[in-house]
Amino acid sequence: MCVTAPYRSLLLLRKRLYLFWGVCLFLFPATASSALYRVLYRGTPSDLRISSFSAILQFMITIEKTFDLQLNYDLSRIGDPERILFFDIETTGLTAYGSALYLIGAVHFRDGVCLFRQWFSESLSQEIPVLNAFFDYCKDFDTLLHFNGDTFDIRYLEGLAEQYGLATPFSRMQSVDILKLVRKRKKILGLTSCRQKSIEKFLGIDREDVFSGGELIPVYDEFQKTGSEKLLKLLLLHNEEDLLGMPEILPVLNYVDCFMERADFTVKEVFRNRSGSKFYAVLDTGAAFPVPCEYTNSDGFTVHFEKDELIVTVPLFIGELKYFYPNYHEYYYLPAEDRAIHKKVAQFVEPDHRENCKPENCYQKLDSFFLPAVKGTDFPIFVSEYKSRTHYVRYQKNMLEDYIKKALAQF
Repeated sequence: MCVTAPYRSLLLLRKRLYLFWGVCLFLFPATASSALYRVLYRGTPSDLRISSFSAILQFMITIEKTFDLQLNYDLSRIGDPERILFFDIETTGLTAYGSALYLIGAVHFRDGVCLFRQWFSESLSQEIPVLNAFFDYCKDFDTLLHFNGDTFDIRYLEGLAEQYGLATPFSRMQSVDILKLVRKRKKILGLTSCRQKSIEKFLGIDREDVFSGGELIPVYDEFQKTGSEKLLKLLLLHNEEDLLGMPEILPVLNYVDCFMERADFTVKEVFRNRSGSKFYAVLDTGAAFPVPCEYTNSDGFTVHFEKDELIVTVPLFIGELKYFYPNYHEYYYLPAEDRAIHKKVAQFVEPDHRENCKPENCYQKLDSFFLPAVKGTDFPIFVSEYKSRTHYVRYQKNMLEDYIKKALAQF
């Protein structure tokens, strides 16, 4: 092969950069060396990349395991259970442009078995095979399930792939972030923090790993220098426990799902207290709630989770309220009866017993059971007086499930 002068200069420059890269790898193993490596890779012509980098691209470690892990959550609520992939990454920093990726782990379930895989880079220069292995693995899945992946993991991998000129599979995949779902209901669950370890503690799950991802950065730096098996086990264990912890914390979504559009339940029983001030609905959600939990919102609605039941308590009003007709010009008010009737009907009433309606007297009264109005309901609104800010809907048995679903969505 004839090597032209520009190629000779490029090869010489690359050798010098490799020397500089080696120094950086020793002095700054977590940052500078990885950034320089990406510059070298992207700056090397494609026909030279294989010969230049093939020796480097052989150190990735792949770990495969199976676990007998029981799922206490119905994955079909999210998608096809066998096409859902849990994943988690480990890096030396928060941004793909100033740190390195050293581990990706993934878990999925097939025929009731938990299949576990990790791709570990022994050197910071092994990001490419790790990325390619994971992206290729994603081909059999259409949903990614993760913890804070929308904010960190996916963005990090996209930023890294962009630097290497690699395509990611994420645009065709549904992304489900457990953290986002739990954070919205943090107060209901009584959580002081939404970290994965906090949710594990809430559910009574123990873990061996005592490190955070940030605390493992110097561990990885030291592993690069020593190749210690003990340090490797620490690095792999943290990722493994985070990954296996995701399916284990899924029961927390049994609580969360009750407040979402996909909520599915039947009303088992309804009753009210003796004073008639509260209405109780006992719901069968088809799910288990491992930890008893109760919360009351600012509107006076209470949810109580225990075992396999959700009890929703709603403020109840028993008495007389008014329904105001919207088009008062079309109605007459009958003072003797204290109600409004349509002009087509009122034409048979003596003129001195009727008067044109005003907005504040164009109503029909009803004595019944009423529940507080909630957003999204299409039921007629009843109030005590015109322009009253407290709105009610009439309780009817056939509206109960729809009403409760919309009431839960307000939490």
